[in-house]
Amino acid sequence: MIFEALEVLDKEHKIDLRKTNTNWPIFFSKYIKIWENRYDHIPAREPIIIPELTYTLNYMPWFRIHGKPYLLPKE
Repeated sequence: MIFEALEVLDKEHKIDLRKTNTNWPIFFSKYIKIWENRYDHIPAREPIIIPELTYTLNYMPWFRIHGKPYLLPKE
């Protein structure tokens, strides 16, 4: 009985994803162009200086002890 159920599932859910007649470079050309131009889309790391993002003077010594040092500049 279990084997009969498996055979039915195999027949019902057999899907061939190979698409042998597909020209893959054309099919994925949009994504290939994105990949080829990937360096044009690297976000810039510009400093953000606005009063809402400033910290108190007591915070940095605490962060140096308890924070993640790899987030700090090399100074």
